[in-house]
Amino acid sequence: MGFMASYTALWLLVVFLTLVALGLLQQVTILRRSLVEAGFRQYTPLVVGSRAPAFSGIDGHSGQRRKSQTLYRRTTILVFISPHCSTCRSLVDSFPSLLAAESYSIVTVCKGNEIESRDFLDRLGPEVPFLFDPDGEIGELYGVSSYPTAVVVDDAGKVRGYGYPGRAKDFKELVATALREVATHANSLEMETEST
Repeated sequence: MGFMASYTALWLLVVFLTLVALGLLQQVTILRRSLVEAGFRQYTPLVVGSRAPAFSGIDGHSGQRRKSQTLYRRTTILVFISPHCSTCRSLVDSFPSLLAAESYSIVTVCKGNEIESRDFLDRLGPEVPFLFDPDGEIGELYGVSSYPTAVVVDDAGKVRGYGYPGRAKDFKELVATALREVATHANSLEMETEST
């Protein structure tokens, strides 16, 4: 009787562990789908120095379609955000203090429709251009795999910085590094022009 009871208990344990493994597999599949829907994909970020992809998006303030070429009149920081991202909310709240620097402009690109993105649009006000990216197409062009992502583009349309700022301090550091890159690039162009 001892052998039969342990044999039965072993099979019951195998069946139980199989059910647990199937339940975990189902949960991992659900989590993976949720992450993809929230914008977490495996895209390759843009390389600093490469040309920024052209795009167009719906302006949250005017409802008009805006092309990327109209945004790059000076150094511009594209900040990709998502309504499902708590870090994005705190970063957006810090934008008024970050905009005190007049050497660059910030453009937010929100992966969400108008209803989901309304909170960000209200927080930013009309000073910060705001584009809707409901299907994540602009984010795909820029290799955005997580939120928030910041891409610094100079007035010539070249990528000068790329990063994932979790706090206002990280954002400031990314922008400072990119602005040094912009200045270095501008100085090297001036030196080339003088030598010819």
